[in-house]
Parts: sequence; C-alpha cells; structure tokens
Amino acid sequence: MNFSDFKPGDNQAITQLFKLYKAEFIGWAQKKWKHETTEALTLWIDTVLVFRRKVWRGDTFEDRATLKTYLFGVATLINKKNRFLWNKQQSLVQFVDDMTKFRFVNFIFDEKEEEMFLINDRVDKLMKALNELGENCKEILLHADIHQWSMERIAQHLGYKNANVVKTRKYKCKKQLMKLR
Repeated sequence: MNFSDFKPGDNQAITQLFKLYKAEFIGWAQKKWKHETTEALTLWIDTVLVFRRKVWRGDTFEDRATLKTYLFGVATLINKKNRFLWNKQQSLVQFVDDMTKFRFVNFIFDEKEEEMFLINDRVDKLMKALNELGENCKEILLHADIHQWSMERIAQHLGYKNANVVKTRKYKCKKQLMKLR
C-alpha cells in the first residue's frame, strides 16, 4: 500500500491498512517500548485514526517517507505524548478514551477480533472499579480528569475547604482506583 491508495471517505483502504501492519506494529511497539499487547494495539488504533482523520481532511503526503515509516513515526509521537501526559499510568481519561475507541473501532472495522475484547475487558474493569469507589471519589475524578476542572473549581463545587484538600482526595481516589482495577 502507498499514500495514493487512500481517499477521503474510504474506510475499506483504512481497514486494509489496519490489518496489514497491525501484527508487525504490535511486535515493534512491544520491543521498542515494552508495551503489553493491549497497550500496543491501543497505540496502533490511535495511529490509524490520526492517519484516517488526515486523509479524510484532504491532507497531502507528498515528500513523505514510505507509508509504514510515516505511520510508525506518527505512533512514536503519540507514544511520547501519552507518556508525557500520563507518566506511564493510565488515568481515567485514558480508560474512557479506550471505551470510546472500542466502540468507534468496532463500528469502522466491523470486526470482533480478540484484541478488541481485551480493550473491552479493560473498560469493564474500570466501570466495575468506579462503581466500587464512593460518590465523592467518582465526582472528583470525573471533574478533574474528564471535565478538566481546576482544583479550586472542584473545591467550590463539592464544598471542600480548599484546592489542597481536593488534590489530596484526588490522589487517594486514583490510588484506590488503581488497586481496584
């Protein structure tokens, strides 16, 4: 495959691309970054979705390396961003993102591959763990990680004394969530 095989609105070519390099990419990501299979697959999905968005937007890929080199380079940038943002710990945002991707990828590729169920299993574990947390923890994590509210705003909204109290509670809630999952 090469760049000229992709046209805006064409999911068939994207699906072929996804399948063509998936196994090689997962092996590469496991070797390069010591990713688990699920984490490598999630990164591959992110990479393909970024490429799809660029194709559908009408971006051109002239003067680029090969398609494979380009995609693996995009994956490297996404991985660096993820490592910076989550510092090797998946946050609530990542779990919710996984759930969204799982539904989206199933819609686009219309497949029931084993790896997709691994992602779904992670989402199920998160939802179970969230249900075991108290309401205060759920609200703090929701406002901090999903809505991106400041600690001050959360303190005001939930009636805490100050932002430091919320920060401490958030840390304890995340710690508790990691133990539950």
